[in-house]
Amino acid sequence: MKLSEPEYNVKVRKNVLIPMRDGVNLAVDLYMPDAPGKFPAVMAYYPYHKDDYIAKPMVEGLFEFARKGYVYVFLDMRGTGSSEGHQPEMMRFQQWEDGYDAVEWISQQPWCDGNVGMCGISYGGYTSINVASLNPPHLKAILPIQGDVTLSSFTHPGGAMRCLGLNLWCCKMIGMNFMPPMYTDDEGRWMEVWNYHLQHNKEWLFSLYDHPTEDEFMREGAALFRLDKIKAATYYMGGWRDLFVEGPFLLYNGITAPKKLLMGPWKHGLPDRIVPEPNIDYIGEMIRWFDYWLKGIDTGIMDEPPITIWVQGANGKWHCEKEWPIARRKETIFYLHPESVLESKPYEGKKESDNFTHNATVGTCRGLEDPEGLPTGLPLDQRDDEALSLTYATQPLPEDTEITGAPIVNLFASTSADEGVFVAKLNDVAPDGSSASITYGILNVAQRESREKILPVKPGEVYELSIKLCDTSYLVKTGHRLRLAIASSDFPFIWPTPKAAVNTIYHSQKYPGRIVIPFVPEQKPSLPEPNLREVPPPTQPPPTMEYSRPYWHIERDPVASTVTVYNGVEDKFIISPTTTLEMILHEKAVASAIDPAETRATTECCFNIEGHKLGTVNVKANVVTTSKTGHAAVNITVNDLLVFSKRWSRP
Repeated sequence: MKLSEPEYNVKVRKNVLIPMRDGVNLAVDLYMPDAPGKFPAVMAYYPYHKDDYIAKPMVEGLFEFARKGYVYVFLDMRGTGSSEGHQPEMMRFQQWEDGYDAVEWISQQPWCDGNVGMCGISYGGYTSINVASLNPPHLKAILPIQGDVTLSSFTHPGGAMRCLGLNLWCCKMIGMNFMPPMYTDDEGRWMEVWNYHLQHNKEWLFSLYDHPTEDEFMREGAALFRLDKIKAATYYMGGWRDLFVEGPFLLYNGITAPKKLLMGPWKHGLPDRIVPEPNIDYIGEMIRWFDYWLKGIDTGIMDEPPITIWVQGANGKWHCEKEWPIARRKETIFYLHPESVLESKPYEGKKESDNFTHNATVGTCRGLEDPEGLPTGLPLDQRDDEALSLTYATQPLPEDTEITGAPIVNLFASTSADEGVFVAKLNDVAPDGSSASITYGILNVAQRESREKILPVKPGEVYELSIKLCDTSYLVKTGHRLRLAIASSDFPFIWPTPKAAVNTIYHSQKYPGRIVIPFVPEQKPSLPEPNLREVPPPTQPPPTMEYSRPYWHIERDPVASTVTVYNGVEDKFIISPTTTLEMILHEKAVASAIDPAETRATTECCFNIEGHKLGTVNVKANVVTTSKTGHAAVNITVNDLLVFSKRWSRP
């Protein structure tokens, strides 16, 4: 395998300013080979602060790129960090235009050879895809990690409003958008930038409640509707347990540019450290990609099969495929029957339906698809949630069976309320009774025909609902059963609908409820094994974190019939020998089985800075929400004196 060698020393240029088309200057740090000449550049573009929160955990990668002959460009988004301007909402079209301008500016610099790439995780994945959808002439390749092609996949999965993870992220962004810049120049520009942020920035959560469909507001953050414009070679890295699972496949099948796709077993986070294992040397894989497309080095990466996936389950393994969906799959139908049974033939008896009461506490076993990359929150044993759901199970499988692709659940359902959400989960039930999550899907009944419009829901009327479960790859062992669990809540992932209801699921000749599962036979002949490397030992010695303390626990109150989910983390970043940044995130969500309207989420985020030019700076953000109301605030103290305060409310 031919790759760029680490032949350069590294120099860093701090806070270089890039002019945008409207005159606003965005700030970048340049990690560069300490040598004369022109080099390809790779840009990462975030609202997460190049001088503190995002850069410190990624410092090894920044230096690795520069050592191997790239200029790594770390860009603060407009209205964040050290960049000028303000940012009134998340994922606006102006952000993608700014990215376009930055790419073209980079290509014209004396240290750049005109070849530019983009990469990034999460919001940085979104920026890579969306900027590429505007087709900057000098953007040759991108490598997004765990981003998506729609904003709604983050805010309204299946048309249902996200709950705890969205609150956590938006609360954190209040803190970040009102923090003072960490880079404090002697001329005082940083103070002007900060004052402008304080005057004009706002919270990003509450406007999302007003856009439950794919309207024009949401489409600004959705590259899905511009995928045909992407010309840059695209390599997407994702994880089966991430919150973005649908987008990778929409992206892969929606572009005509050269492309690759890798799906690991992971939650949201960097593939060299996030759970579950195995981890991979994703930096090395990125350099293979950019060596090929930006330097013209034949690394062999385009000779390999285009899709690499981790097959979950017992004895998981890496595996290559050449298309998606897999052509050799066998779409296998199981019909819903009474007495919790799935059968290969439709039900012909007299018991034509089952019903269940809407229970807002269902969902805690799904785990946490949090946006913070915490090593907690993998799915639990599903039995506690299954006990509060309708379930239908197969007989024990006679042989090892691989499920790869997106199962489809076709329900015939009614509800006694004028609103409703249905959640379908496919689980792997072992002979000892334990139940492991395979995949899930969500559908807001009011968006049963399209994500683009709201339809009325008539109490008691039977609707045919098609619920696409998330793509997956999972090996079910001989003797295990498949179990379909159906509920009307997935708390705290989504907000429970607030009205009490009795829901009915039909399984008759007229209403043949079923699930279609893509079983995949063994590959013959086998494709080559994936060419992935293990994570190498770090080569950048300075420590970047003093500690990281995540937590997650669940409390059930059988007397009050409530469940409370706690989640959070305490991180301390070493910014310099004299400066530290502590981030403390605490969130709590409470749901009631008696009254779903009582669901409530509370989030607090504190950024504590020691050693800033101002002294000790504390930025504290709070968000308190129900399904209908919300309150948010930010308070900033400097050396224990309150210097700034702001509040927002909805409705």
